[in-house]
Amino acid sequence: MATYTRQIKSVTRMIAKYGADCIWSQSTILTPDVNKPWEKAKGVITPYNVKIVFFSMFGGQTSYRYVKNSETIEGEFTGLMAKQTFIPNIKDIVTVKGETLVIVDIDVCQPSFDDIYYDIIFKRGA
Repeated sequence: MATYTRQIKSVTRMIAKYGADCIWSQSTILTPDVNKPWEKAKGVITPYNVKIVFFSMFGGQTSYRYVKNSETIEGEFTGLMAKQTFIPNIKDIVTVKGETLVIVDIDVCQPSFDDIYYDIIFKRGA
């Protein structure tokens, strides 16, 4: 199995240099106590400081995402994020310069199951 240590270091270095400072908010639902079924499940939000390089989807971007059974392009722009200590989820929220971004799609580049970077499609608003 191949090792992609050099590629992981390269993409991490380039995204750290050119990326925007973002807050990745990941929500975790805690199950209520089995002995107290009347209590609601509680959500805990964990923020992570990440760098993301953003690109316009309409500047020759070839990885468009389409709405299912349609020719309508979904999302407004794409971003690249290096491998992180957490696993990103499509239900997470990203904040950049005070603006909330909703995740439309996440693809991971992982040859030989080594995560290198995430290709993320965003749209504005919550």
